[in-house]
Amino acid sequence: MALWRNMAPWLSKLKSAPPPEEPGPPGDDRLVKFLAQPLVLEESGPPKLLSQLLVAVSVLIGGAIVFAAFTDITESAVVQGQLVPAGSINTVEHLEGGIVAEVLVEDGQIVEPGQTLVRMDGAAALSELEQARAREIALALRAERLRAFVMDRAPDFSEGSAYPDLLQDQQAILDLQLESRESQQKVLLSRI
Repeated sequence: MALWRNMAPWLSKLKSAPPPEEPGPPGDDRLVKFLAQPLVLEESGPPKLLSQLLVAVSVLIGGAIVFAAFTDITESAVVQGQLVPAGSINTVEHLEGGIVAEVLVEDGQIVEPGQTLVRMDGAAALSELEQARAREIALALRAERLRAFVMDRAPDFSEGSAYPDLLQDQQAILDLQLESRESQQKVLLSRI
């Protein structure tokens, strides 16, 4: 209380003193108003609505955490289906794939080990086999052409008699290689 008595005369002088002059154009009261605003904001604290909103959000989050910690949630889904025991049914798969020509068993029938279940259409497998044989012959003819070119001898294309197109292609390539080698030799001999 003694402190308040000592400050009272000083405060009354402060209230009665004229405001200090601000630099700036005459009649500009905006500057004075804006200089006092930060002081008002510092002294007033956060708005009451903001404080209440923060408390409400904190209570909601805390309540959700407590609810999640103590509540068991059971999930259920209503579906239609059929239960099939997995122990007695084995999946039959064909590793290479293909077209099934004939199914020799019925659905749900009990089968014996080694029993034929399906017959596959052999057209796709035979086609792949024929392609592999043609590739093998093509590679053998190519190897013989290269050997004949390197050893400067006539090629033995007897392996490719079943594939006349491949045989003609390799012979044409060999003829071109021989012509090219002869022309290169002529050019080199003319330079000597």
